[in-house]
Amino acid sequence: MSQKPLPPHSEAKIKLLKAYLEAYLAVVGHDPFTERIFLADLFCGPGMYPGNKAGSPVEIGRMLAGLHKSYPAAPQTDFLFNDTDVKNTADVESFLCPLESAHPKIKLIPSSKDAATLIPELLAEQADQRLKSKRFYFVDPFGYSQISLTDILSLLQSNGTELLLFQPCSFMFRFSEKGTPEALAGFMEELSRGTPWPKGLNIMGYIHHTKRLLRERLQGTHFVDTFTIQKDAQTIFCLFFFTRHIRGFEKMLEAKWRFNGETGHGWHYSSANGVDDLFASPTPQTQVLEKALDVLLSGNPATNAEVYREALSQGFLPKHANDVLSAWQKAGKISVEPAPPRSGVFYLNYENHDKSGRVVLISKVS
Repeated sequence: MSQKPLPPHSEAKIKLLKAYLEAYLAVVGHDPFTERIFLADLFCGPGMYPGNKAGSPVEIGRMLAGLHKSYPAAPQTDFLFNDTDVKNTADVESFLCPLESAHPKIKLIPSSKDAATLIPELLAEQADQRLKSKRFYFVDPFGYSQISLTDILSLLQSNGTELLLFQPCSFMFRFSEKGTPEALAGFMEELSRGTPWPKGLNIMGYIHHTKRLLRERLQGTHFVDTFTIQKDAQTIFCLFFFTRHIRGFEKMLEAKWRFNGETGHGWHYSSANGVDDLFASPTPQTQVLEKALDVLLSGNPATNAEVYREALSQGFLPKHANDVLSAWQKAGKISVEPAPPRSGVFYLNYENHDKSGRVVLISKVS
């Protein structure tokens, strides 16, 4: 167990991780085509903290036990937790061993390797096609300086792989007098391919620019999104989420909006109130979405699937798009063909996101 308390920003990180994995495991754990689930916490830390607060590996282990307890037919689940500190790995294993003993389908894989050794082993595991596997990697700041952009991109090349990367932006982003980021310059230079970063960026500008470059490097094969964790104006961390699957992307957005009912963008810490799970206002701010949908509908009619994808790409949920379209429909600004059975129905969901689902056309009324 760590002797240091779990920092508030780490609590927020773990809460978002839990919120997403609950949804993730509910889907892949019941998927009849998935024969194995493989999770890896690449830099897991000590596992437990004062006040009986659990770190990421212990929380992941508990969620896996919950899955197999509630659904014994869930597939074989392997959980690799790695830390270069052997004591951390041993502590995590001691906490999780009872869960493994109680659930034979859970296999613990303790590891104490540096990134240079671990990443090739993970890539070799991905190449093993004997079982249809779904993979989730969690990369947190403990070993961030050891892992390169190439490592991240390589791990994402396998189908059925999702990754959550915690980036200590406040420590990575430090300006010299010339405006060049100093910390972990190798990662940033690799990301930008040597192109100078824009001058005058603040930390949020750095995050947005990083997300744009990551999307470009992945060439449209993955959804990429962010969730900021802000302690104060100068201390901001960020979670970067990667998935090939639109449903996984929607589930992460749902987790984000559970934390922040106003914008879904991030979490903040108030020293006066402790950890705040939600901002003060629960009302979604949908102006960005409204503008995007207005542009989408300005030309030819858009299908419900196109509206669904556009809402997600803007960081909003289908229910937000449904609310916007419902208001426009009541005001006579849009029409829907063929007409659904009642007003306010637009079929904005994963089940109808492609040509195999129900299709309606949404048009602006001139």
